[in-house]
Amino acid sequence: MQPATYYNLPQAPGKYQDAVVKGGNIYDDVASDRSADGFVCGLPVLPFAYLVSFYVLVEGIVVLVEGPSHFESVAGLHSFSKAEAGFLDVVAWGDIVAAVAGILGIWLSHNLMPIGWRQSSKMHSSLAILGAGILLAWRSLVCISFAPWAGILLAFTSPSMDKVWMWTCLCAYIALSIFIVYALAMAFRQVVSDSRRFQQHLDAQAVHERQQLLMAAHNYRQENQLINGDAMHEHEIEPELFGVLPLAETVTLYTIVIAIACLWNFLHLVITGHTSGGWAFFSQTPQVSSTFWLEAFLWPISFFCALIGIAGASSFSGSGFLEEKPSASSLLMFLLASMGRFALLFAVTGMTIIELDTCGFYVNGLSKLAFGSTGMTSLLLHCDGMQYLFLAGVLLCCFLDGYLIWGTFQLWHHAQDWEFVKPGELSKGAGDYGSAPGVFQEDDQWFQEAS
Repeated sequence: MQPATYYNLPQAPGKYQDAVVKGGNIYDDVASDRSADGFVCGLPVLPFAYLVSFYVLVEGIVVLVEGPSHFESVAGLHSFSKAEAGFLDVVAWGDIVAAVAGILGIWLSHNLMPIGWRQSSKMHSSLAILGAGILLAWRSLVCISFAPWAGILLAFTSPSMDKVWMWTCLCAYIALSIFIVYALAMAFRQVVSDSRRFQQHLDAQAVHERQQLLMAAHNYRQENQLINGDAMHEHEIEPELFGVLPLAETVTLYTIVIAIACLWNFLHLVITGHTSGGWAFFSQTPQVSSTFWLEAFLWPISFFCALIGIAGASSFSGSGFLEEKPSASSLLMFLLASMGRFALLFAVTGMTIIELDTCGFYVNGLSKLAFGSTGMTSLLLHCDGMQYLFLAGVLLCCFLDGYLIWGTFQLWHHAQDWEFVKPGELSKGAGDYGSAPGVFQEDDQWFQEAS
């Protein structure tokens, strides 16, 4: 592990030192710079933006689950029904993705990144503006495109339908969409202002850190201490996932995502009787009787193992409560469960692809083999553009899952040499900013690499 410097120390509220960056608490400085009239419906802009983002997320989920079937029952079948239903699917997925990005961007506008996300801190303001901007741009596009969609719906709706009530609902939704865009525009303006102020704070910290590193290197040279050579390579340094993401924090996030996905897949299986799709979760989810009981046992077991993995990985990222050995054991249990889940998902995903007859795999492949037609021309598969994208998405999800399982193994492997050290037990040779060789801090938890 790389030794932490004072750059990381003030990244939690209330943990600032006057010697780090002049001006005191950056949260208070940003709050004092905000405009006094930043309110929507009596609420501050950012809390109200969270409510709007949550509404957009719920809207996307509801439309994704109930939208197409409810649309057909209201509008019936006509020449534009498929296009109208497709519009609802696009809006649903767009709402979900944009809401998640918006919530992340808004959160970054008034919080510094957790300790360890060092590389991403250089793009703190850019990520906050990008997340909030994606949500604002998407809802603006939905607001503009909803009017033509509503016009087509009214034009082709059955005459027996009560169009007065439909007009009322459509106009109310358009008014709500305009208000959402207005609230998000105000939030975006504040996100830009606050995130740039935080970025200045982080850039100033980086400059101070660089100065301290140069001074320390100079002092080492003056004292004739070796600062390179084989002594610098006695300990293996854990990798950064995807080249920039810290190992422990990324694995912690991975365990959380797996826990949520397993819980959702199990509820979806029990309520609808449809498969989760495995790595093809973003497609239609047909009923697959051959893998029903496999998934019925797979998802609950994976969910509980993911909860155990959260406890272990979060302790290594500085926000957990377990000691070294229990943390490593919890991480190992999650690793073994993930390896088993990865192996079984080949069957779940494969059966989903067969049931969907992707590229004619069932009609032109298995069914002809079953009836004894084994000619090469009869077994050729035919894929269109969307099916190629579908298969590419499945392979990408499979690769990401396997890569993050490898990252979990790397964290477990390197964490064997980690020791948790309380602040009062730090070496007396700590520097002016409370950092000693081989020691790094994560909030209130200190870590030390065992030699």
